[in-house]
Amino acid sequence: MRLIVFALFLAVVLVSCAKKPPVEVAFKPVQVDWHAQTEADEALPNKDACVIRVTSALMQDSVIQASALEEIQYKGVYTKGEGAILSLKGACVDENQKDLPECNWSASCDGEKVVVNVHNEP
Repeated sequence: MRLIVFALFLAVVLVSCAKKPPVEVAFKPVQVDWHAQTEADEALPNKDACVIRVTSALMQDSVIQASALEEIQYKGVYTKGEGAILSLKGACVDENQKDLPECNWSASCDGEKVVVNVHNEP
């Protein structure tokens, strides 16, 4: 009897787990070749956290998600903004893509909060 109850319990657990659809994370692969605008910007304390967060935000941005490009390569530049905020800008590496809406962006980051604006203003 215990074996039957255990088998039923195991079957219920397996069936309930199997019904859950996989969680999809929507992102577009991007590569950003980051550079500091000045030598002093290399030493900014929150630059590492900011470039990681901005890269992640770019991958999830709706304009970039809608891009027909399979992968987008950017040249990114960061510099000190006002206070503890980092100012970041990027453009597509491929000159043939420069007119695409996803090929120019700007961002700000304070180490935690990131704001990304994708636009096509050279």
